[in-house]
Amino acid sequence: MSEEGVRYNPCDTGRCTHQRRHWMGTVQLDHMGLDEEATVDEALASLLEIWEKVAEDPRVKYATGQLERGKGGRLHGQCYVEFNTSLRNTQVRKVLPSLATHMRTTRTNCRTYCRKASDDKSERVARLVDIGEWEPERSSGIDQLGPKQRCLHML
Repeated sequence: MSEEGVRYNPCDTGRCTHQRRHWMGTVQLDHMGLDEEATVDEALASLLEIWEKVAEDPRVKYATGQLERGKGGRLHGQCYVEFNTSLRNTQVRKVLPSLATHMRTTRTNCRTYCRKASDDKSERVARLVDIGEWEPERSSGIDQLGPKQRCLHML
């Protein structure tokens, strides 16, 4: 833990070794090969190129995202990707170059966050076409936990 009491997440530094099926990512302009002076059209074209790679990957089960403008005016992509198999952070970054982190909430919340029209932190510039078909969560609660967490919950 840091001095502020915030949990240290190795995924934030790219040293994450665990595997997950569901990942969220923020695609910054430098991930797209652009600088801060990039126009909306340039950023969107670059993000669409990345999105085509995501769509072509056979491990991708579902993906959604959009191009956003942050509070300070900075353009970035916000994406949520579900894979058929569990992947490490380094494997995810090969498909979706981004600040990828495993989800820390429900799949539905991740999807909603990456499709939001606007809020006090950012505004949508353009929505990306969803890849694959969205399968709603079956239920909430213990059913959403992995096998290890279910066992620990039962103890």
